[in-house]
Amino acid sequence: MTRSGPGLGVMAVVAAALGMLFWSWGTWPHPYVDFGRELYVPWRLSEGEVLYRDLAWFNGPLSPYWNAGLFGLFGTHLMTLVSVNLVTTTLLTVLLYALLVRVGDRLSATFACLVFVTLFAFSQFDPIGNDNYLTPYSHEVTHGLGLSLLAIALYAWKGRDAPWGRFGCGLLLGMVALTKSELFLAAFAALGTALFLDARARRQSGEPPARGPKGLQPAFWLGLLLPVSLAFGGLALAMPAEQALRGTLGSWPALLFSDVASQPFYQATRGTLFWQANLIHMLVWLLFWGIALGLPVAAAFLFPERESSSPPAGSPGGFPEWITPRRASVFGLGVVAALLGGSLAQLNWPDALRPLPLLMVVLAVAALRKRLASGQGETKGNSDPTLHLALLIFAGLLLAKVALRVRFDQYGFALAMPAALLGVVSILHALPRWVSARGGDGRLARAGALGVLLAVTVSLLPLSGARFSLRDQPLGRGGDAFLTDVRAGVFEAAIGALARRPVEDTLAVLPEGVMLNYLARRENPTGHINFMPPEMIIFGEAAILADFRENPPSLIALTHKDTREYGVGFFGEGYGRQLYAWVRRNYEPVELFGDPPLQARSRFGIQLLTLRDSERAP
Repeated sequence: MTRSGPGLGVMAVVAAALGMLFWSWGTWPHPYVDFGRELYVPWRLSEGEVLYRDLAWFNGPLSPYWNAGLFGLFGTHLMTLVSVNLVTTTLLTVLLYALLVRVGDRLSATFACLVFVTLFAFSQFDPIGNDNYLTPYSHEVTHGLGLSLLAIALYAWKGRDAPWGRFGCGLLLGMVALTKSELFLAAFAALGTALFLDARARRQSGEPPARGPKGLQPAFWLGLLLPVSLAFGGLALAMPAEQALRGTLGSWPALLFSDVASQPFYQATRGTLFWQANLIHMLVWLLFWGIALGLPVAAAFLFPERESSSPPAGSPGGFPEWITPRRASVFGLGVVAALLGGSLAQLNWPDALRPLPLLMVVLAVAALRKRLASGQGETKGNSDPTLHLALLIFAGLLLAKVALRVRFDQYGFALAMPAALLGVVSILHALPRWVSARGGDGRLARAGALGVLLAVTVSLLPLSGARFSLRDQPLGRGGDAFLTDVRAGVFEAAIGALARRPVEDTLAVLPEGVMLNYLARRENPTGHINFMPPEMIIFGEAAILADFRENPPSLIALTHKDTREYGVGFFGEGYGRQLYAWVRRNYEPVELFGDPPLQARSRFGIQLLTLRDSERAP
C-alpha cells in the first residue's frame, strides 16, 4: 500500500461495517430458534437461579454468566447483548487485522477484514438468521473464538519469553475451556504446537529458555487451570461436586457419552451424510478457484512487468501510482473470470468455501516446513512463521465439525471464518510472492486475485439482502424489539394472551420457543429450555418428564416445529412421545394462534394449554 493505503483501508472497513450494520439493523435473531435461550438463561441467572442446578445447560458456564452480568449492569434487554456484541465484534476486527498483518501484509489483512464484516459479522445466508456476531445462536462460539484468537496473539507478542505472557495465554485458554469443546481443542492444539516448536528450537540451539527455565511452562498450566478451578469451586458451592464437575466440563459429557453427534442433522452438517455429493461439490469449487485465479496468474507469467528500482511517477488520469493500466486490466480480468465462471456453472455462492480444508492442509504443511527451516522462528519484517502455523492449525481444526460441507451459513459463520480469512491472505500475499519468485509479475497476479475475491464477495451480498428483506414485521417492545417474518403476528397474539394471565402463572414451550418465555417474562419451573432431539438425548426424556411431574408449569405452549432434519417426525410422534402424552393428559387447550401446531401441512402456530384443575396443587 502507498502512504494513503492504511487510511483508505481503515475507512473502507469502517464504511463496510456501518453499511452492513444499518442494512441488517434489527433483523438478527430468530423468533424461536436458538437465540431465545441466549436471552432467557441470563435473565434467569440475573434473578438468582443457578446454572446446571436450576437450569439445564450443556455448554460451559462462561457465556451465560457473562451475559447475566451484562443484564445486571445495563438492564435485561436484547439491545444490551446486541450493543456489547457490537463492541466485541469491533475489537475482534482489530484483533484479526493485527494477527493477519503479521502473516501477510496491509492489503491482504485489510481485505480479509472487509470479508469478515461483510460476509461473516452481520450477514445472513441461512433462513434461521442467528449466524451472525450480534445475535449468535450460541455465545459460547463467538466468545470462545475471540478468546482463542486473543490467546494466540498474546503468545506471539509476549508468550514466548515472559512468564506473565504464558500465564496470560493459559488464562485465556482456560476461559475458552468454559465455552465449547471444539473451540478449546483447536486453540489448545495451536498453542501447544507453538510451545513445542519454540522449546524444540531452544534445545537445538543450546540456549536456555528465556527469563527463567522453570517459569514458563508452569505459568502456562497455572493460567489454564485457574478459570476452570474457579468455575468448579463456584458451582460446587451451590450443588453437589459431581454435578458441578459436569457443568464445568460443559459439552464434553454430551460429546463423549451420548450419540448426539451421530444424529442426521450433525452428519449433514459435517457433510458425511451425503459424502459423495459433498466431495463433488468440493472438487467443483476447487476447479472454479483454480480457473478464476489461474487466469491472472497466467497473465502475470505471460506479460511480466519488470519492476524498476524506483516506482513510476504516476498513472494516466491522476490515479494513484499503484493503479496502472496493466493492473487495472488484470483486475478486471479477475472480476470477469469469477462472475462468468460462477454464472456459467450456476454455482451456489455460499458454497465457495468448500475447498478450505484442503487449503488449510497445504498451507499448514508449508508453514511447518518454513518454521522448521527458520531455526527459532525469528520474524523477518512482518513475517512470523510460528504465529502463521498456530493460526492455520486453529483454523483447520475448527473446520472438523463441517469438514465436507464448509459454507458461509450455519456453523460456518464462526467455524469457517478464520480459515476463510487466512485463505484471503494466502491469495493476496503468498500467491503473488510465489509468482514473483518464479519470474512472473507478482503485482499483476495480485491485482487479478483481488478482482476475483471482490467479485465473489459482491456476489454473496444480495443473498444476505434477500434474507434481511424478509424480516419486516416488528416483534417485542422497547429494548427487546426486533424484526422478524410473518410469524411475528402469531407471537404477538400469544404474548398478549399471556399478559392477561395471572402474573404467577409459569410457562413451558414445547418443543422449541423459549423466546416466548423471555418476551412474556414467564419462568419455566422445570428448568428445561429446549425439547428438541439433541436435548432429549443429552438430558433424557425420563428425567425431563420427572421434572415436569415435580414442577408442572401452569401453562404449556405447543409450537409448530418440523424436526425431520433430525431424522424424526414431529414432537410427540417421532420422539418425546411420553412427555407429549403426559402433557395431553394433564393440560387442556385454551387458545390457538395461527395454524394448529405439530401437524402435517400446517404453517406456524402456537397452541396455549392450561393445567387441568384436577392437577393443580391444593
